[in-house]
Amino acid sequence: MELIEEIKKKVEYRSLPDAFVEGFLSAELKERKLTEEEIKNPKNRNHKAVVSSVRSKLREVYGAFLLNDYRKLPELINRLDETAEVNDFVRILKAHRSTKERVKVYPFLYEQIFKITGKPKSILDLACGLNPVSYCFLGCHPEYYAYELTERDADLLNQFFMKVKIKGKCDAADLTKNGKFPKTDLCFLFKAVDTLETVQKGSVKSLLSKIKSEWLVVSFPSKSLGGKKPIPASKRKWFERLLEKKEWQIVETENELFYIVKN
Repeated sequence: MELIEEIKKKVEYRSLPDAFVEGFLSAELKERKLTEEEIKNPKNRNHKAVVSSVRSKLREVYGAFLLNDYRKLPELINRLDETAEVNDFVRILKAHRSTKERVKVYPFLYEQIFKITGKPKSILDLACGLNPVSYCFLGCHPEYYAYELTERDADLLNQFFMKVKIKGKCDAADLTKNGKFPKTDLCFLFKAVDTLETVQKGSVKSLLSKIKSEWLVVSFPSKSLGGKKPIPASKRKWFERLLEKKEWQIVETENELFYIVKN
């Protein structure tokens, strides 16, 4: 689609898979009761509105979490080696909004999680962002299987695993469609389920059924993106209904709430 190419002209969306962008575009055209043929002409009054709207929605689910330092990641990761110190990892974690928020709480967070789950020998990290870089805070040395949306981000994380000699691997995957994962002790799914459900209704229930890990740790933001407005508990009730009869506990940090679920 020519429209997909135009939407992806903005640098922050260039690495997104065409199929992922197409999903948003198709939904937008359907909502407006338009066809691609009707708005191919840039002079068409709906053309600019559709492109702008799709970009805005992509920013909500992807681009809003990428900070300016994200463009420096290849250079920052390339500097690493087996002697890297915590500050070297922190510099990388601060390039993504979610991991930047967790930098000060990672030691506490993992300590609280592992009190419930035990220290894992293997971790699955879905929609991982830069979370695998917090490996230095785990306090153990598990095998690490990560999945991220774009090939670019997967390549960066594979470079990270290689540079610091971690037994880990990252693959690119659209979690609304793909769902064959290794069985692990623990699965992280941080700040992702709301987004997945927005992209495709019902995708989270399908995804959860495919995760064979012994424990799930699923997080939600407890405040709005600006960090000012609390997000009411009612916004998470749909997820709690999906857990059915599973046992779960909650760990909270300043900006995030974590469900620790026995799978």
